[in-house]
Amino acid sequence: MPPLKGIDRGLNGEALKALEESGHGRRIAVVDASYNIPRWSQAIDYNGKTSVEALVGILKLVPHEGNILLMKPDSDVTEYGDGPFCDIAATEVDEALGYPKQFGILRLDTIENDEEVPGFYSTANDESVDTLFIRTRDTMAFACATFVVGHSQE
Repeated sequence: MPPLKGIDRGLNGEALKALEESGHGRRIAVVDASYNIPRWSQAIDYNGKTSVEALVGILKLVPHEGNILLMKPDSDVTEYGDGPFCDIAATEVDEALGYPKQFGILRLDTIENDEEVPGFYSTANDESVDTLFIRTRDTMAFACATFVVGHSQE
């Protein structure tokens, strides 16, 4: 059987089923090959090459709510700016979909203006939130993104 039109070939049947069952409010985290996925969560593998491909393919199928958070290098890593993953993902997502609001989020929690700002790990690994982790084969550092599923009627 040929692949379905418009569906990323890296999304196998298990991935499509998990995405279909992900209702409004569920968090989806696209993570690179080295990410330590929490044992409590549901995790599936993406059969394509990169986290950017996975993110774009998933966003074409699943509505999102709010911002798409892209992991960026730690604040002490200045040579990358927002980081190669953020730059590539922002460009690819904008070209493919043209609308999502995205911004970089540091790996770890930080303090800004005497307030704690949650990092990517705290956001994605929050055990109180139902999260679907999609592990890619990407070996690029910080190649992780997360978003919350929106209403399908939008």
